[in-house]
Amino acid sequence: MANLMQLEIVTPDKYFIKRDDVVYAGFEALDGGFGVFANHMPAIAALKDAPFKYRDSNNEEHFIYLSGGFAEIVKNKITILSILAEAAEDIDLERAHAALERAESRIANFTVDLNIKRAEAAKARALGRIRTVELSMAAKMR
Repeated sequence: MANLMQLEIVTPDKYFIKRDDVVYAGFEALDGGFGVFANHMPAIAALKDAPFKYRDSNNEEHFIYLSGGFAEIVKNKITILSILAEAAEDIDLERAHAALERAESRIANFTVDLNIKRAEAAKARALGRIRTVELSMAAKMR
């Protein structure tokens, strides 16, 4: 089919996913949201810690949390290089909420020896994981 794309997501420790039946992908880049269909113009984008969504040829939506990285779109192929990738169904929502609470507490109770960038990064990761699960659950309810 001419309207299909390939998708590859690679992390430093594993080849996370390879699909040949993707009809749509959406993600958050540092400079805004991206929606990609077949025959998209070539692009490279730096990614936020945020959910990544793709729809396969069976019209099923899948959600993956990406911890930053880069996306390259060339000739109906999307390649994602990310620090971390987690499928929505593999995310422990309770653990993500606890991590968010810890990060917010550290930021609110700022001390001189607090590494604020690390605390903000932990908060962004927790929010990204939570949002990924929420989007996945909402898609299943449709």
